[in-house]
Amino acid sequence: MQEKFLSGQDSEHMDYPQIDNHEMLDDHWSREANYDAEDKYIDKD
Repeated sequence: MQEKFLSGQDSEHMDYPQIDNHEMLDDHWSREANYDAEDKYIDKD
């Protein structure tokens, strides 16, 4: 199963286009990236 996942052959078990096009997930990861950038900036001080 791991090899199928890594080679992209597990689409029968997972609907990747649905995940890729899910705007709420994009918003979540965008916020996480912003938090990480803020933390990195604050840690420099």
